[in-house]
Amino acid sequence: MGKIISLKNLALILILSFILLSPIFCYAAIDNLNNAFEANGPLDQVAGDNGAGYNTDEFGVEGIISQVITTALTFVGVVFLGLAIYAGYNWMTAQGEEEKVTKAKDTLTAAIIGLVIVIAAYAISYYVIDVLGGKALKPTTNTAPVAK
Repeated sequence: MGKIISLKNLALILILSFILLSPIFCYAAIDNLNNAFEANGPLDQVAGDNGAGYNTDEFGVEGIISQVITTALTFVGVVFLGLAIYAGYNWMTAQGEEEKVTKAKDTLTAAIIGLVIVIAAYAISYYVIDVLGGKALKPTTNTAPVAK
């Protein structure tokens, strides 16, 4: 008797086939992409003189500092989220063991205190850079000229 392919093996075969054969679908666009980035090519015709319309002004020192601060604070926020999920998971899987529950509560408390400190640091840095630099930590606006 022949061996019947299990559903798990069939799914694995389908996924691997898709991964191995998916580059074939990209070859159809190569002819169009060869001309896409040339001067006066399709992308230049669509974009016009304004390009994509993004603000391409150079950053000053305050702009660079604000980007670094914003990126760092975003990373710290992600770390807080990870710690909160970790503490919640530990608390749910403690199964009544007081030691694990206490450890989870301590982790969650430390994460919340850290988040409060980060929010305070963001508020302080926003105020200081706003007073010193004017446009730091604020989203940039589109200042590109509008075609008429």
